[in-house]
Amino acid sequence: MKKAITWIFILSCLCALLFLCLPLILRFDCVYNCISAFLSAFRNTEYKGLYIETLGALFGAFLGVIGAVWAQNLANKQSKAAEIENTAQVLYADLKDSLKRVSTVFSDPGFPKGENDLIHAIAHEEENELHKFDYLVYENRIIMLPDWKQMILSIEEKLSSDDLRILLVTYTELSELSSLTSNNDDKRWRLKVYSILTSVSRKTSSLQQISEKLSAIS
Repeated sequence: MKKAITWIFILSCLCALLFLCLPLILRFDCVYNCISAFLSAFRNTEYKGLYIETLGALFGAFLGVIGAVWAQNLANKQSKAAEIENTAQVLYADLKDSLKRVSTVFSDPGFPKGENDLIHAIAHEEENELHKFDYLVYENRIIMLPDWKQMILSIEEKLSSDDLRILLVTYTELSELSSLTSNNDDKRWRLKVYSILTSVSRKTSSLQQISEKLSAIS
């Protein structure tokens, strides 16, 4: 629809240009004869002038409406582009911060080297190891953007389908992680946290590439 309006506006401008150049165009006999034959149906010269005047007014009004619609579409397009840039900038900063927190947790000596180590610590109630785990998770807890899903979907046209899928899956995991770290009544919460952190960590390379794309968009 927007492309159609653009083409109609361009064609209207060309017609307006032709109308302005009509005195020059009428110098060609074939054009003059065609227009004269068309207007010959009006027996009265006054009617001919009135017809041309009315036609010009209608064409001017049409051109004005099309121009206004085209200008509004252009403004909307620019506004949407600016909104996409701002959204990409926010997501870039948020994703970069989240990846940094996940990396900090994994690189800390107090973080279990494997899931079995965590299971062993939970089963034997090794308070010292569990306290280290809890402290790491709490100190590097993820604070989610309230409307992260809408923000990601609003820039989907700038991302490939794979990038969009990875980003949505990751933020869904981070959202679950955020809720787990804020409510640890469930004794299995540590295993869930470990599983999510591991899943996000495995996608670090892809997420960093997406982060670079977001930076380029913004």
